[in-house]
Amino acid sequence: MKKSYLVLAVLTFTLSFIACGGKTSEKATSEDAAPKTEAAAPAKGNDVLDKYETLVNKTIELYESGKFKSGDAAAMQEYTKIAQEMSEMAEELQEAMQNLTPAQVQKYTELGQKLTDAATKAMN
Repeated sequence: MKKSYLVLAVLTFTLSFIACGGKTSEKATSEDAAPKTEAAAPAKGNDVLDKYETLVNKTIELYESGKFKSGDAAAMQEYTKIAQEMSEMAEELQEAMQNLTPAQVQKYTELGQKLTDAATKAMN
C-alpha cells in the first residue's frame, strides 16, 4: 500500500509541474496594449527558475537517499513540504514562462526531465 501511494504521489507531483510549462495565457490581447518592461523579464525568469531548481534538487535528494522509497515518515513529510512550496510558486512560474528566453526555456525543460528521471529511477 505504501509503495502504491508513493508511486501515485511521485507521478502526480512530477506530471503536474512538467505540465505547467505547456500552458499559455489567453490574456495576450489586453497585455499587448500595455507597455512592458522587457529588460526585467529575463531577470525575473532567472529568479523563478532558481527557486524551481532548488526545489527540484531537494526532491531529487529525497529520491536518491532511499528513505522516500522505503516510506520513511520524515522523508514523506519533507516531500509534502516541497510539493506545497512548488504548488505555491506554480502561478509565479506560469507567469514567468510567458517571458522566458530560449535558454531559460531549455533550462526549465532540463529541470523537468531531471526530475522525471529521478522519480522513475526511485520507483525501480
